[in-house]
Amino acid sequence: ESLLVDTVELSKFSSLDELDLATISLPTSISNETTADDINLAFTLYTQSTLFPIRDSVPDTVVGSSVISASVGGIPDGTVLSDNVTVNLRIVVENATNHRCVYWDFTAADGRGNWSIVNCTTTVDPDTNDTVTCSCNHLTTLPAL
Repeated sequence: ESLLVDTVELSKFSSLDELDLATISLPTSISNETTADDINLAFTLYTQSTLFPIRDSVPDTVVGSSVISASVGGIPDGTVLSDNVTVNLRIVVENATNHRCVYWDFTAADGRGNWSIVNCTTTVDPDTNDTVTCSCNHLTTLPAL
């Protein structure tokens, strides 16, 4: 059982290339995580990360991709899922290296939030180094650093 949603308002984009910034795949088991009869899904793609500042002591750390957020009605952010969510992100920062999949931890930095790598794995396309696959066991806001 699978659901594919592909709705885009093209007037917001200057070219079709911009539509290939991120994809997200939810596991079919997501329906087992909530008791609701109807499941509400919400996806948001941020092409700039200014709402999510880096509070990292590592110099030159930047958000290297778009930021994608997914939520499912009835499942609180951070809930550990039985199967992982997979996100593919295109790296848009030139000469970026040491990519890491992270998520926005709203409780970090005394409630101000910060990026965290906990429970996310990172796989970089070895041929191009411009696509990162993130696999995380929870829904939240995800980019690649």
